[in-house]
Amino acid sequence: MAQDSKAPDPYRAANFRLDIQGVAGHFVSCKGLGVEMEVLTFREGGQDVKYLPGAVSYTPVTLSYGVTPAAKELWQWMEEVMKDQDARKNVSVVVLKNDGATEAMRWNLDDAWPCSLKIGALHAENNGVHIESLTLAYGRLTLK
Repeated sequence: MAQDSKAPDPYRAANFRLDIQGVAGHFVSCKGLGVEMEVLTFREGGQDVKYLPGAVSYTPVTLSYGVTPAAKELWQWMEEVMKDQDARKNVSVVVLKNDGATEAMRWNLDDAWPCSLKIGALHAENNGVHIESLTLAYGRLTLK
């Protein structure tokens, strides 16, 4: 007898939050999260090409946010790094279930630090929200 099974709904892209150790902020987008692995090739027995996993690297993550007074904390973090201070923080990207409150997945970015901060365009004719972007490099990515 076939069981009546329903595939679970995918998580919504808008239901997420970011937890940055010691920094408050509300973000409108998070993109670029990922890992890449170098592919090493070699010949075995003279003819057959084999592939092996090589060095692992983590792609930088870009966070976009509407500018509020709390955005100064992100700028201060960037300044600490520019002054050659060890200002690494642990960051978590948390995907929420469709209820918008319950945690579904968590990616931890260990030893993250800002490598780019882009101030959004200012337009006197535009009535929209001022958006800035902060890009983070990090040493390790884990899924919890």
